[in-house]
Amino acid sequence: MTNKRKLGIWMCQSRIHMIEYNNETPVDLDKIPCLDNTELNTSLPIESFSAVQKAEIFKKQQAYKKMATQIAKYDEVILFGPLDTKLEFQTYLQTNADKNTPSIEIKQTENMTEAEQVAFVQFHFLHHNRTNA
Repeated sequence: MTNKRKLGIWMCQSRIHMIEYNNETPVDLDKIPCLDNTELNTSLPIESFSAVQKAEIFKKQQAYKKMATQIAKYDEVILFGPLDTKLEFQTYLQTNADKNTPSIEIKQTENMTEAEQVAFVQFHFLHHNRTNA
């Protein structure tokens, strides 16, 4: 039996944290800054505000495209975090990704420190392996 490649992805509005899980040891891979829509300057004229929104949507799409390329190497992925960003990414994958998209599970969580995120990934895949064995 071959070992499956597993990846945990913490997603919130401000950042994405990717954690690879192999041989019962989580490994930090990448931290991708994302957008924080709360910082939009709504006092801008409507034309400028619209341009800023379009630029931020483009930036988010580029982050999702980078993630989609990276997760294609994995067999199992857990998306977790406190907000709906993970659902936006899942929608992106359904509409834009190729046939090599791995099995993806989504979990709603509270805000977590980086250490808690790593522990979450380790616990998830250890527990997931035991229940599917």
